[in-house]
Amino acid sequence: MATRRLAKVIDPEQGGGRLTDILDGDVRRILIVFQHGVGDLVMFLSPFHKLQRLYPYVHFDLGLLEGLDQQAIYPQAILLRSNWRDNVAGLDYDAVFVCHFPMEDPRRAWMTKAELCCEKELGIEPTNGHETLVARKLVCVHFQATSVPGLANCSHDTGERIWSEILAAGYIPVETHFEHMFHNQLNAKFDFVDNSVRNWTPRLGTLMALLGSCEAFVGVVSGNFHLALSILGSRRVLLLERELKATQFTKDRIATADLKTYNGEVKAWLVSRPWER
Repeated sequence: MATRRLAKVIDPEQGGGRLTDILDGDVRRILIVFQHGVGDLVMFLSPFHKLQRLYPYVHFDLGLLEGLDQQAIYPQAILLRSNWRDNVAGLDYDAVFVCHFPMEDPRRAWMTKAELCCEKELGIEPTNGHETLVARKLVCVHFQATSVPGLANCSHDTGERIWSEILAAGYIPVETHFEHMFHNQLNAKFDFVDNSVRNWTPRLGTLMALLGSCEAFVGVVSGNFHLALSILGSRRVLLLERELKATQFTKDRIATADLKTYNGEVKAWLVSRPWER
């Protein structure tokens, strides 16, 4: 059985030359290691995609440092640990190219970092640009009511399931519970909530702006729910019902889910995207 040769590490700062210099007939899989910040990664996408277009017979992967969440920018990334060099023998590539993405040259102020990278490291015609990225949309969430928590509040376990379902549906949940001057101490933040406005200065204008920027609202009956109805419209609001029902607050037909018998309604609703019909 044929065996793959061990990946060779090419480092242009160690005399390894430019990437295109190694693209001979035997090189079919290359990992480009890119351990830089967010701005550099965004700028590098244009040269990276041009490289893929110029050499369609070569499979290029982009290796990003694990723990930086940069796969949100490039989901196809290969995540690497800081000691990735110790495991080169186990990587399924013909070559591993270390991209240093050179700093700006003050003597060539008209050249972007992306263009300098093309010229000095990749060996392709200089290109640059900020490619269009598709951002995940926010879903505003509110699990607790100030005045009637016993009649309206969502339980921890059901809330955690709903939070996970929002993520699974492709959205970013954000808890819209401001701890204002009338904050009910019973309404402590759930431990699974990692996006929240609780440490923001409580202002209605800020809450309204946040609701206006989200794709949809999921929550119990509260001021947030009523504001969401007025700002987003009935098709983008799902009420989490406990003892209190939607018909007690609006004549609009809105989506609902019974917290006492909850069975995945939030994910199904988000996936169906009724506001687009």
